[in-house]
Amino acid sequence: MGFNAGSCEECGQPTKQRIETATGRLVCQKCSDDILAASAAVALGGGAGEAVATRGWLRRAREWRLRGRS
Repeated sequence: MGFNAGSCEECGQPTKQRIETATGRLVCQKCSDDILAASAAVALGGGAGEAVATRGWLRRAREWRLRGRS
């Protein structure tokens, strides 16, 4: 995985740290988490609905964890 600053190729937001996906796209941490969660749900036999649900759960868990730090 490579790390560098710039704009996320998925959402377009500027970011200090971009993560390279398996397909070579450079995305922010949030989009990387979304891609990973959706991929995991589909790989485990779920469809699009499970992928969206898993992505939403991961976003909420991350927001909860970050809120606890402040």
